[in-house]
Amino acid sequence: RPQEKKGPITEILSEELTERGYKVHGVGKWHLGDGEKKYLPTERGFDSFYGIYHGMGTYYTHIHVSPQGQHDFHYDYRNASASIFTETVDDVGNSFYRTVTKQHQ
Repeated sequence: RPQEKKGPITEILSEELTERGYKVHGVGKWHLGDGEKKYLPTERGFDSFYGIYHGMGTYYTHIHVSPQGQHDFHYDYRNASASIFTETVDDVGNSFYRTVTKQHQ
């Protein structure tokens, strides 16, 4: 079956951590199902997610290499735009760090 038709069949670590009161943020490749909204990272225990849902995406254009050629770069539920994934991940990580640091001062 294509990955986008699959969904999670069990609890994952992010859900357990959220239940215990932790803030959980994901950056990278999800690849655990996106056929329905309930399978997306922010429905599976993550407070935020920045990255791709599938494998086989292009590094610069973020278009999934498939017959559909869908955009595959996301910030939570929104499509994200970026030129180079690693540069923007660094920006997101630094922004998150600054936010958390301010909250704990």
